[in-house]
Amino acid sequence: MRNAASLILPRLYLSSYTTATNAAELEAIGITHIISVMDFTPKPCPPHIKRLHVKLEDTFSADILRHLEGTTEFIRYALQENESNKVLVHCIMGISRSTTVVCAYLIASNRMTAQDALEFVVKQRSIASPNSGFRAQLEIYATQCRSQDETMGDISAAEAQLMKVVVDDMKSQDGVGTTTVKRG
Repeated sequence: MRNAASLILPRLYLSSYTTATNAAELEAIGITHIISVMDFTPKPCPPHIKRLHVKLEDTFSADILRHLEGTTEFIRYALQENESNKVLVHCIMGISRSTTVVCAYLIASNRMTAQDALEFVVKQRSIASPNSGFRAQLEIYATQCRSQDETMGDISAAEAQLMKVVVDDMKSQDGVGTTTVKRG
């Protein structure tokens, strides 16, 4: 059970490094995208699989928060890109770092609290247990997501996406970005 991939949501799995490096297992599940969250470079995966590697130690003081928006977007894009895509998130044991990434996705995409997201994941993978530093950062991430929801108010999803693209573009140009959007 510890090494087996756990189905968290349809097409979203959580596992250990052992499963993530087993080509036969990946093929059997139908994995198309992998997020590796560990402090060393993972073994190459089959060429048809797209990978995101987040280099991060499993320590109380590691800053996983700065990666959560990117990992959430990677998962979201993969699942929206094609209905047959399947995403596997893993760390070494499939307990702390990868669980945090999956919980962040649940928080952002399903409007869950950090506690609700963790409880949901634990029901699917009983060994899931982020370290206390990651748990605190999940709470911060949930607050940030709620704040973004409140800021967006009643604008459409298309308007929200356009605003995100504009702000991201501004950030990439000068490192920070602030914009005022008039609606009407």
